[in-house]
Amino acid sequence: MKKSKKSKIIISTVAVIAVIALAVVGFFVYKNKMPYEEKSAIGFTMGSVVTVKSFGNKNADSVEKDVVDALESYGNSLSDKAFDSSCLSSKFNGDSQAFDADEIEAISKAKEIYSKTDGKAALTVGALSSLWDFNSGKNTVPEKEKIEAALKLVNDENIIINSDGISVSGGSILDVGSIGKGFACDRAAKMLDENGIENAVVAVGGSIYAKGHTAPGRTIRVGIRNPFGNENEYLGYISTDNAFISTSGNYEKVFEKDGKKYHHLLDCTTGYPVEGELVSVTVVCDCGYLSDALSTACFVMGYGEKALALLKENNADAIFVFEDKSVKMSKAVSKVFTLTDSGFSVSEYEA
Repeated sequence: MKKSKKSKIIISTVAVIAVIALAVVGFFVYKNKMPYEEKSAIGFTMGSVVTVKSFGNKNADSVEKDVVDALESYGNSLSDKAFDSSCLSSKFNGDSQAFDADEIEAISKAKEIYSKTDGKAALTVGALSSLWDFNSGKNTVPEKEKIEAALKLVNDENIIINSDGISVSGGSILDVGSIGKGFACDRAAKMLDENGIENAVVAVGGSIYAKGHTAPGRTIRVGIRNPFGNENEYLGYISTDNAFISTSGNYEKVFEKDGKKYHHLLDCTTGYPVEGELVSVTVVCDCGYLSDALSTACFVMGYGEKALALLKENNADAIFVFEDKSVKMSKAVSKVFTLTDSGFSVSEYEA
């Protein structure tokens, strides 16, 4: 795929920060004395760095780059339909947009999940997210009247899904940013399987897919970021040979105004960033878009019976990190989790 001059500039910039890219998305790979040969490619999509690394890949060197290129193309395609505020368009309202079967399944499932958040999360958050516009760097708090007007357009009942497309009515604006990066990991996983890649890590922003090993008998270690530190600091890691992992946290896309911190995870009942005791939620399951949607849902809902029930219903596990540096995780995750920062205390929650 031929890239524009702008795209080349973006990729060049990404290459310069490649050293910290893995830390930004929150994973690292354990090295031992005899690791598999490592190959990698890096790019930029959906407003985030995308990284593909393989281990012991004996196929053509281009596989990793092909996956990155495919994800960049897919991100552009998804944006054209409904992804971020710069691409949202009122012409989508009332008209059916073509989505493939997998995308329709993902949007349908996310709609179902968000319907159980007491209105706190929604796919039709577009009018609200574009108003806050955390991607522009303007760092301004919208006027209360504009927030109230945008809230009237947040209603997932206005999403009409059929077999070959999706339409939105009532002036609502679809924004699939809460599942897009996880879904991209699903696409990458499929490509890796088709190319016979058995050991790899894919990261798109805060969503990660890990499979296989970095060396014989050595599973991949996925770092869980310390929400109170910088992008290079972790509170621990998960060891896995097959999992999709997504994190939602209040430490990214954030600014301060008049001494108050504002982050991009919006409560669709108030129109403002979520306030509560959580600083991050990491969800582990066997599906990328599901891990993405559930991490968002659990963060906006807060820790409690409803969030735990939602996780159980979807066969997912989670790590909840609180303001007081306490951490609660499922029993399944605790078996594969290693704490590396003694400043945090860990306990299990009962599913």
